[in-house]
Parts: sequence; structure tokens; C-alpha cells
Amino acid sequence: MISIHFGKQLAGSMYDEVQDWAIECDMSIEDATNDCYKYMTWSLSEVNNNWQSHFDIMFSNIYESLVNAPVITFSITDSDGLKTPTLLLHSNYLKERCTSKKHLISDEILKTFGEDFEYQFGLEFLGFEHSKNKSDLSISPTKNDHRSRPRNSVIYLINKKPHYYDGKRFLPIVSDSKRSLIQ
Repeated sequence: MISIHFGKQLAGSMYDEVQDWAIECDMSIEDATNDCYKYMTWSLSEVNNNWQSHFDIMFSNIYESLVNAPVITFSITDSDGLKTPTLLLHSNYLKERCTSKKHLISDEILKTFGEDFEYQFGLEFLGFEHSKNKSDLSISPTKNDHRSRPRNSVIYLINKKPHYYDGKRFLPIVSDSKRSLIQ
């Protein structure tokens, strides 16, 4: 597993929206900002009609070949009392689409990915680290991510939180923000 760490930066109008969200949902600006980045990560993980996510496209551009990115999820790292956004790559390998050949993700590719992500989305790239297993991480991933819902299902915002309909009931895609943070 690879953790890619970012600092927080919000564009002007985005800060106002996050501040309104924090007031409406009775949460801190920090938690509202992390929720914003969490939703952005899920959105970037969604596949398009060519079965590519934005992360697949980013790694394909860096690698200069069509590749599938590893599963990437959002988490929060506690850094000296400050909760910062972190992308978790659940594998150390990229997989070529045509040949299914696996390639180790080098430190150079990770650095380029972090810098590209910073350029595209305004999050300050702080670095990355390799973890031997999940217990090495001081984070608690959310229970329901975008993969827990059927492909091409509609996302409904209920109380400004994403849900999907499973045919019987609306299920949250995101667990309660307080439970999804560091335990």
C-alpha cells in the first residue's frame, strides 16, 4: 500500500461553499474540507464509458501506455493534530490494459503523480510513503466507498451526503464523518 500525502488548499469560491456546508452540517471547517476532498476522490475513481477512471488516465499519461491504476481511496492522516488528506493506493503495481502485465510503481512515477495532482486540483503535494500492511497506517478507511454501489447507479444527495438506491432502500456511500476519521 502507498500513502500519498497532501496539504489543504481551497480555491476562493470553494472555501465559501465548504464554510456554508460546515455551518449547515454543524461540523468543523477541517472536517467539511476533508469531506469535500473525499467526494472528489470518489468522483475521480468513477469509470467512464471507456472503463477508465481519472486516476487510470493520469497514470496512463505518466506511464505513456494504457494502464489500470490500483484501487485508490481517500483517507485522513493525523499529522501533529492536523488532519490532512491522503490518497491510498491499495497496490504497488500498475497493470497494462492490453497485456495485463504488472509494473511496479516507481518513486519517480509517484512523485510525478503527486505533482500532477497538485497542479490539477490545488492540493499541496507533501510526499508519499510505502506501507507494508494496513496496520502500519494510522487511519481508518470509510466502510462504504463508491465501489459498494452498482455500476451506473444514480447518486442521491440526502442531507448533503451521497446515497444510492439498492432497490429497497437508500444506502449511504459514506459512513458518518466522525466515524470515518482517525479512531
